[in-house]
Amino acid sequence: MTVWRKCGAFSTRANLKRPSLMGDFNDSPGSLVAEWLEAQGLRNALMEADANAPTWRWKTSGITLSRQMDHIFYSPSSIAPRPGD
Repeated sequence: MTVWRKCGAFSTRANLKRPSLMGDFNDSPGSLVAEWLEAQGLRNALMEADANAPTWRWKTSGITLSRQMDHIFYSPSSIAPRPGD
């Protein structure tokens, strides 16, 4: 099953008025999946809090690679994120 079919199947079962998705997406913030979730009305809390925060790191000999691959999507109709301290 493709990612698109999984997202579509999820959206038909989910109540998007409640916080719904968070986790290990292994995908960049501008990916098609992230864009689709945002088009469904969900917001990416991590992008709002710190758009440059890496959620994945891999130390190799000489350098550390890092990317933002994990995300928390929420429905703004049910919760409002609080800024960090």
